[in-house]
Amino acid sequence: MRILSCHISGFGKFANRTFDMSMPIVVCKQENGWGKTTLADFIECMFYGMDSGRKANVTENLRMKYEPWSGARYGGALVFEENGKTYRVERFFGKTPSADTSKVFDANNTICYDFGERGERLGESLFGVDRESYRKTAYIPQGETQTQPLTGDIKSKLLSILSATPGDSGAQKAMERLDAAERALRAKRRPAKGKLDEIDEKLAYIDTQKADCIRASQTVRSQKETLAQYLVKMQNYAQDLQKYGAMIEEYTRRGEMAANRAMRGELEKTYAVATSTLQQLTAFFGEINPHTLNTDGLEQAVQEFYALKGEIERAEAQLGMLSTQNQEKQMLQTQLAACEKAIESYETLAKTQVKEEKKSRRQPHTEGRYAKKRRKRGMITLFLSFCLAVGGAILIDAVKGLGIGLLAVGAIGTLYGFITVYRHTHKLPAARKSRLAFDDPVLAEKYQATLDEIDVVKKKLAFYSQNEEIDYVAQAAETERKKQRVVQLETAIQNFIANFRFEAVYDYRAALSRIKESVADYLKYSETAQTYGQKLAALAPIQETGYIADYAQADMEELTRRRAATEGERERLRAEYARLSADTERLETRISQLKEYQAEEQRLLEEKARLEKRLLAIRTAKELLARARANMATRYLEPIERHCRRYAEILGFGGGKLRFDGEGMPVMEEGAAFRAVDFYSAGLKELLDFCVRIALAETLFTVRRPPLILDDPFVNLDDDKTARAKTLVQELSKKYQIVYFTCKQERTL
Repeated sequence: MRILSCHISGFGKFANRTFDMSMPIVVCKQENGWGKTTLADFIECMFYGMDSGRKANVTENLRMKYEPWSGARYGGALVFEENGKTYRVERFFGKTPSADTSKVFDANNTICYDFGERGERLGESLFGVDRESYRKTAYIPQGETQTQPLTGDIKSKLLSILSATPGDSGAQKAMERLDAAERALRAKRRPAKGKLDEIDEKLAYIDTQKADCIRASQTVRSQKETLAQYLVKMQNYAQDLQKYGAMIEEYTRRGEMAANRAMRGELEKTYAVATSTLQQLTAFFGEINPHTLNTDGLEQAVQEFYALKGEIERAEAQLGMLSTQNQEKQMLQTQLAACEKAIESYETLAKTQVKEEKKSRRQPHTEGRYAKKRRKRGMITLFLSFCLAVGGAILIDAVKGLGIGLLAVGAIGTLYGFITVYRHTHKLPAARKSRLAFDDPVLAEKYQATLDEIDVVKKKLAFYSQNEEIDYVAQAAETERKKQRVVQLETAIQNFIANFRFEAVYDYRAALSRIKESVADYLKYSETAQTYGQKLAALAPIQETGYIADYAQADMEELTRRRAATEGERERLRAEYARLSADTERLETRISQLKEYQAEEQRLLEEKARLEKRLLAIRTAKELLARARANMATRYLEPIERHCRRYAEILGFGGGKLRFDGEGMPVMEEGAAFRAVDFYSAGLKELLDFCVRIALAETLFTVRRPPLILDDPFVNLDDDKTARAKTLVQELSKKYQIVYFTCKQERTL
């Protein structure tokens, strides 16, 4: 078997590196820190895979130690030759073994199943030994010596190789069956359990339960005594409660008597106040019964009386204003008539022609009539527009659009009517002003002044004419009617109030309030007097006989407190009694299981005795078989010892003194004693370890010879021993492929 090459995708410091190893002796001479041990461990991982990675120490945890520094994919490939065929194994590693992948390809780059389904156990398939045995034979690291016994896998392999007959194979199977039978009875490691282990656990459990039952029995006795004490205490508490009840009943009677006396005094005071107030109210009402008195009519009359009085006051003020306006209007009309007569006189004096005079008189007369008609139409328009505006203002909240429209039309009409009235009222025809011509300037001036006075008077009369719609007579009549109604109401109110005992009445509203309050007070105090009278009648007269004068509320409170405390203690005791009773019943049920546990214990002890006899027989058979196999051990140690002596002679350190003990540990014969290799120097131990490993390889690998990985194993040798070791390696290269790592030129092959 020979390694041809290896490619590292990512392993420790290496990333995307390829190494040619097709030569019989592959020498890798590099400085310290280059990665020689890393490459040697990579070759091992290609054959045996990566460890579980559970160790915390990074030097022992290869999965953590060789995680790629560059972040490349963790793993690579190794090409090897076996029986003339070329194979390539690819392994890539994850954080845990479950993420690892392994594949083996043949020369055609096709997945090969010659070494299992995925080639995960490639090293065991090729070399026939496990990883640990491989590290003790074909892999020789720097500074490590063979100080441990041979592995079980190596021993089994040696026995299978050296056995001359199939008998030893049968002995091996017999030993395995005996081991299995022993483990079935008594397991060597936890958590595995044999039958005897299970019986021991059951017996221990039964012992615990029996002890628990015994403790339960003792507890039951103690609890029954406690329950009896609780019964006595509860009886005492019942007697105390009966005594406290009688005392509290007596004190309650005393309290009721004292309370009745105090209550009667308070009731009498309240009743006296109520009856005194009723007497005063009865005097106020006289012969009127307050229960049947209805003040609604009086209240309505008073409200109407004061409302009419307000309306009369406002109406009289308005009538006074209208009377003044009428007087002023009459004076203005008289003044206007006088001015008109004066104008006529001035016109008579004018010396004009008759035709012109008639014509001039007819024209102003016609124009005057026309202006009067236009003024009247303007007044009507003004009134209707004002009504439309008022209607629009009223409807604007209900129907907004219609209200706004009416308001706008009313405003426009009002403006138009006002203009029409003003123009035809205040403007005299220009022809009249200029129709007369006087030779006397004084007369002309007086004539013009009279015309101006007529204009002023007409303007004032036009203002008064706007209020013509107010009917002075009707309003005066309505005011008089209201005055008569006020007199009637006042007479009725005075007649009603006269039934009551008022000292003086200044305001009918105050009198009404006084009557209503008195009615309410009378009804309230009537009910109070009746209620308290019934209470006084219901109270039994206080009997001084048997009355205990030394009653005190503090004594009652103390008795109540004591009774409450006693009841609380009794309830607590009842709860504890119930709990202990239930626990006692449970424990008695538990005690009843003691016989069952004792019967089960007896059965298990008998079963244990039977199985222990069987275990003794199995162990005796194993001991006898082990002795036979020990005799066999000398057979597989003899060839190892022979090869090891020969290599020791080549290396020049007295191979004739080398021996192996029963565990496969090398020892040196010194005089009459054998000394372990730990007593010798590091160089001698390295040589001896090298010899033992090569001897094991020679013995184990007779068909498939693995490459020998030498990771600078001769660092502690002197020059002579180094030269001899190099000679031995050259000789071994005739049988094995040698992969040799070193950092020194003098140790280079």
